[in-house]
Amino acid sequence: MSETLEWRPASLVRVRAEAPIPRCMAGPGLVAHVIVSKYGNSLPLHRQERIFEREGVSLARSTLCNWVGASTGLLKYVVDDFFAWAGGVYDRVRGVRGPVATAFGYATRHEQAFRRFLDDGRLRLENNASERALRHIAVGRKAWLFFGSDDHAHAGANLFSLIASCKLHGLDAETYLAEIIRVVPYWPRDRYLELAPKYWAATRARLDSAELERPIGHVTVPAATSAEQQATTG
Repeated sequence: MSETLEWRPASLVRVRAEAPIPRCMAGPGLVAHVIVSKYGNSLPLHRQERIFEREGVSLARSTLCNWVGASTGLLKYVVDDFFAWAGGVYDRVRGVRGPVATAFGYATRHEQAFRRFLDDGRLRLENNASERALRHIAVGRKAWLFFGSDDHAHAGANLFSLIASCKLHGLDAETYLAEIIRVVPYWPRDRYLELAPKYWAATRARLDSAELERPIGHVTVPAATSAEQQATTG
């Protein structure tokens, strides 16, 4: 007999307790589950709606959306209390040099930036992902030491931005750059935005694949769609 790892799905239960959100049937555990599923596990509310249906519970996505919205009001009070506490601590230690004063000074000076996650659910309270993304730049900087000129530095910044945007939109950066370099000589300058990583998948689907695969030769530029014209001018 050996040990096995088994999965026991969570279950929905009815309990007699005061709900944390007025006129809301969800308990704190269920609200937290919905929030983490959406913002932590990238599970949209309409998919959660179908999952709950399989569990025999009908919860419309509009209801789930209301729960998420109401929870931010509760969390805002927590954030308010935190910054009130941090400000009080900083007032007491600001004259003392050391890590405590530095940490609380940083928190109070950047309060408005830290509060942005309350206005946009896509944002996190911490910036660990940004720090990780910048790490490879610091490593590369030690390897090449100098850009050589301001023009080269600006070009490097543009390339860093393009590669980061490729990652954001699920593109292989090397393939994207090779295809863009292939296409750019034939592309109208007033439509360059169509070649940005955000729009490249849609643009590439409208190109002649046989022309694109050739290492050299003419590339036929498709007519701009109304959506692309709006993106270029907007």
